[in-house]
Amino acid sequence: MALSRSYFYKMALCNALFVLALIVPYYGKAMDQSEAQANADTTRHIYVVNHGWHTGIIVIRADVDTVRFSIMQQLPAGRFLEIGWGDADFYQNPSYEVDYWLAFKAAVLPTTSVMHIVGFDDPPDVFFGYSGLIKIDLTINGFRDMMDFVVSYFERDKRGHILPLGKGLYGNSRFYKSDRIYIFPKTCNVWTAQALREAGIPLSPYRYQKSGFLMEALREYGRVLRARPED
Repeated sequence: MALSRSYFYKMALCNALFVLALIVPYYGKAMDQSEAQANADTTRHIYVVNHGWHTGIIVIRADVDTVRFSIMQQLPAGRFLEIGWGDADFYQNPSYEVDYWLAFKAAVLPTTSVMHIVGFDDPPDVFFGYSGLIKIDLTINGFRDMMDFVVSYFERDKRGHILPLGKGLYGNSRFYKSDRIYIFPKTCNVWTAQALREAGIPLSPYRYQKSGFLMEALREYGRVLRARPED
């Protein structure tokens, strides 16, 4: 019996659908991988760490443009860098006990300030095993603007070199001179909030005198890795 033309059309359609059923999942997977790669190329991960009184910003060293930010060569070695700013005397006090006189002086008198940089290789949630930690994704432009803000706080000599002061508080760390005055209400936590606002996070920095207030606000913009030291 001769086969009708419609039979061949149906067979062709079935074959075409079968081929599409094979191709589409692979195409979709390739598109997903391409989109993930595109997102990775346009996103920079940072972390905000809460030590109690003080917050800092952690960046991945490889994400920082060493041509634009040449001071990277002068900072402690490490896959990650924690960056903080604060009153020179209070911040450089090596005691784990809070010196309330230094805290009072930093709050009410205009004082000199310092940058504190820590270089480390372990993941931030491992290195800072007893600190609050939030991971935040930034755009490349936001990350660059944040780093512009951060780097502007280093004091430099006539040759453009930053000025180391001595060993930092823990690990592979150092203090460096800052050319800014420290006085309330411009505190270390306000500085962190200002850096994040430069990155594109819509914060009102002077609301965040306390580290806990800032970390609570950042829950909306990042992923909490550890809310409190005991978590």
